[in-house]
Amino acid sequence: MTAEGGRVARTPQGVAVVIPAKNEQVRIGATAKAAATLPGVDLVIVVDDGSTDGTAAAATGAGAVVVGHSRNRGKAAAMETGAGAVRAIESRESQRGAQRALIFLDGDLEETAVNDLARGEIGWDDPGI
Repeated sequence: MTAEGGRVARTPQGVAVVIPAKNEQVRIGATAKAAATLPGVDLVIVVDDGSTDGTAAAATGAGAVVVGHSRNRGKAAAMETGAGAVRAIESRESQRGAQRALIFLDGDLEETAVNDLARGEIGWDDPGI
């Protein structure tokens, strides 16, 4: 741990991917599966933002944890809901020593969610991540 601005910074323990999605039934499964292959990822959460198709079922089928909004609230609200879901899950994990790092991905990326990392074009220390 290191001090940053008077606070204690901890090294993240694991990585959670939060994927806001609305009406992405066709692409969300591939996106969630690809996200799960990123290094360090141990949790994938899809926030179904008021979809009227099978987005939630497709994400669940791909192994993601799904939380949802009953109506569309927008991407920012979905991101906030997803981050809150990660924290709620962590609060029930008695052995967790530090919070997970968060990555936010769009729901329509499919396999391209990991292409840049797989090619080595960007890494976890890249400021754009």
